[in-house]
Amino acid sequence: MKIGSENHYTPFYDTFEEALLELRCLEKRLSYETVDTIEMEGYYPQRAILIEEKYQTAGRTDGLYSGLVD
Repeated sequence: MKIGSENHYTPFYDTFEEALLELRCLEKRLSYETVDTIEMEGYYPQRAILIEEKYQTAGRTDGLYSGLVD
């Protein structure tokens, strides 16, 4: 888990369930729920719209983003 420039690790676990439990404990120890992240900002649709607008403004019609947004 990375918070800012700090990486936080857990030991290796044999099962997914053990690892998931330790991840939840790590989140609690670090008060991860209080850290601002971009996880739920929903930047993908907005990003696609911005890229399409810039692409169309530049007058380009021969690339990947042409027709991405109606």
